[in-house]
Amino acid sequence: LILSNSFLESIVQETFRIKPPVPFINRKVINRKFLFGTKELSIDDELGVCILLLNQQADVWSRPFDFMADRFLERKFSPFEFAPFGGGARKCIGSELATMELKMLIGLCLSCLNLDLIEESSPSLKVMQITVGPKKPIYVTFKKKN
Repeated sequence: LILSNSFLESIVQETFRIKPPVPFINRKVINRKFLFGTKELSIDDELGVCILLLNQQADVWSRPFDFMADRFLERKFSPFEFAPFGGGARKCIGSELATMELKMLIGLCLSCLNLDLIEESSPSLKVMQITVGPKKPIYVTFKKKN
């Protein structure tokens, strides 16, 4: 199995879209009040952005609950459509490292190992400070490819 870097990147991006590492972020108004839609926000007001819902908008994502890595090969999404690590000046400083690590892990596993899930059900998630992770370990069996 040979994966191109762009297809591997699209697999990682689609994974982050469906299971964002940080599903919700807060921001505080600090400089001046402003209009957000029809709501006026004042200094010290807080605004929450649900990245999980951002990544499921039906007007942006066709079949938003399906894993379709090809969508990231077909177009580039704006930070207002896809922001798995937040955005702007407060974007996660480790986002590029996390993306590279996941690409390396997936590429290594797919090229060297045959993996099988022991439990077929989708894992339940828990909040771990600001990130999310599985409530319990995900067990797999693996065998080295010949």
